[in-house]
Amino acid sequence: MKKLTFLFVFIFLFSTHSFARECEEIKKVFLLDSKPTDQDISEFKAGVETGNQCLRNLMGILLYEGKFFLKDEEEARKIFYTLSNNNYPESQFNLAWVLSKDDNQDPQMVTNILLGIHAKYIDDKKNYHLSSKAKDLGRDYFKGLPNRIYNCKFSKCKSDLKDLSSDVLANLNKNFEEGVSNVTINAGQKITAALQDQKATEDAIFAILLIGAATYSIASSAYVRPAAPPSVPPCFCEPWMQPGYNWQFPHLSGVYGFY
Repeated sequence: MKKLTFLFVFIFLFSTHSFARECEEIKKVFLLDSKPTDQDISEFKAGVETGNQCLRNLMGILLYEGKFFLKDEEEARKIFYTLSNNNYPESQFNLAWVLSKDDNQDPQMVTNILLGIHAKYIDDKKNYHLSSKAKDLGRDYFKGLPNRIYNCKFSKCKSDLKDLSSDVLANLNKNFEEGVSNVTINAGQKITAALQDQKATEDAIFAILLIGAATYSIASSAYVRPAAPPSVPPCFCEPWMQPGYNWQFPHLSGVYGFY
C-alpha cells in the first residue's frame, strides 16, 4: 500500500510539474511573434477549460490585447481578478497593470496595490521579479499621470483624475517612493505585522491592498485607509466554457507588459 501511495504521489507531482513546464512553453509561443501549432492550440484550450491558472492567465492577456480573440478588457479583468483572489502571483501583477491603465481607478488604490505587490514579493525568491516590476510600473504610472490628468481636464472625461491637484499627486508620488524605500530597507516586519493584525483577510486582493496601505502609511504623516478593492463583478459565464465558443487563432504579434 505504501508503495502504491508513493507511486501515486510521484506520478501526480511529475504530471503537475510537466504541465506547468508545458504552460510556460505555450506562453512563449503565444506571446512571441510566432504561429502556434495545432498541438499548442489544443493544449492551451484544454488547459483553460480545465482551470489551469497559468493558461487562464494567458487567456486574460490575449483577451485584453485582442489577440486570437475579440478584444474584451472587462472579461480579461475578471480573469485577473479571480486568479488574484486565488493568490496567483502573475495575475496579481497583471491586474495591477490593467488598473494602472484605467483612468477611472482611484490613484490611491492603484498606489496601494502596487506597493502591496512590491512588499509581498520582495523576499519571495520565486516571484521577486514581480516586486521589482511593480516598483517600475508604479514609477511609470506616476510619470504618465500629469499628462493623463491634463487630457482629462480638457475632454469629456468622467474620471476623478480631472479633480486631482498637483499637490495631491506630488504627495502620492512622494509617499510611493518612500514606501518603496521602506520596504527595501527595514519595513518588511512592520508591514507584515500590520497585515497580521487584520483578521478578515481571506480576500487576497484586499490583503495586498492592506499591505500597500500599511507601506504607504509608514511613509506618510497620517494613517491612510486602504482604498476599496477595484469594482470588478465576478464572472459566472466564462465565454470559452459556452457551447460553440468561437476559438479562432489568427497570427499573433505584439509586445506585452503582462506576465
